[in-house]
Amino acid sequence: LEPDVDPFETQLTNALQTVVAHGGDVTATSRGTKIKSTPLPSIGDGATTTTSTTTVAPIDTLVQYLDRCPPYNASSTTEQHPLPSFLQIWDEISPQLTHSISHQFGDVFAPWLTQVLSYLTPHRRSKSISTPGSPESIERILGILEKRVRFVQERAVYVAKHPQNPRIRWKEPPDAPPPLKIVVMGGSVTMGVLCNSNPVAEFKPNRRNCAWPNRIDKAMRKLVEMEILIIENVSVGGANSEFGRFLLQFGNAGFSSPMKHPDIIVHAYSTNDVHVNSVTDAADRGVALAEFVEGNLQRFIRQVLEEAPSDDDNCAGRSTATAPAAPMLIVLDDYLGNEQTKLSDTMVFNSAMKRLGVYYDVMTISYADAVRDIVYADTGERWFSAGPWF
Repeated sequence: LEPDVDPFETQLTNALQTVVAHGGDVTATSRGTKIKSTPLPSIGDGATTTTSTTTVAPIDTLVQYLDRCPPYNASSTTEQHPLPSFLQIWDEISPQLTHSISHQFGDVFAPWLTQVLSYLTPHRRSKSISTPGSPESIERILGILEKRVRFVQERAVYVAKHPQNPRIRWKEPPDAPPPLKIVVMGGSVTMGVLCNSNPVAEFKPNRRNCAWPNRIDKAMRKLVEMEILIIENVSVGGANSEFGRFLLQFGNAGFSSPMKHPDIIVHAYSTNDVHVNSVTDAADRGVALAEFVEGNLQRFIRQVLEEAPSDDDNCAGRSTATAPAAPMLIVLDDYLGNEQTKLSDTMVFNSAMKRLGVYYDVMTISYADAVRDIVYADTGERWFSAGPWF
């Protein structure tokens, strides 16, 4: 069979070849592609540089693409820069983030936190992202944050201009864009159990205040200095994915009224999903641990996604305009134990999470993958894992 030839690819190739030949650059226009060429003078000939313009056949597909996804702001005449990467953003906000987290517990916590973050090199941070999630869900979350930030900023300006009305400071109109609502569902680890077991001897906080969802909530409020998100921790000791699915089935039981329809749900049941109790439960039901763990996680994911209006609703004429969108789901793997006797059983949740993350296009994050080598290399370390080992 003859290979398929893409006309657009052929046109683009010809245009690029022309650029290489003339030492110029490409400018896409509505009538075609102009090649601005600047030939270099031969060495020693003293010739002056000339500029010529060659028009190549129109590349409508390229023009449409550039119009839809411009790499730079074409309307600006100032020098343009590409969007910053995650690592650039992290390096920029890392000092403020460290301060925002450490201020909750006093100066004794700051040096320890700074040292912990120094372990999280770019390589380790990249290892923690298993699947990035769907672009549509991320775009929706960014849209919610953008509307809330604009509202808060405009309200601050209004309050500054109307100091005589004190009620305006705290009362929001009913149609105000709400903060981003995040619900974290997990077990005892997410509740903050053993949080007081840490390398800082003087650091003995209350477990609820110490739990990572609560710390993130306080840190973000301190970092951005405006209420743009709310994090609610509905974790229950001993709970696993099966328990979490029951909460969702019964109208998001355990969620506070304002959080009944969250924008993001964080699944943090990984440790209990592979707990020795889950091993026993799988054996009692006569199924392999891998099948038991993946089945529970998949049913949880499907329960979350079922909240979205479906194509069947549109085809049947049912209105989906007012139906809340399904929450963005983030599945977190934080299990670094050794309660299992086989390597495959130890990694069973991690494997199921990555496989289902790809299939259902949900975001999956593995704290365990980022620091696994540190923890397994030294079972006595207490920086990234709490003892004792079993």
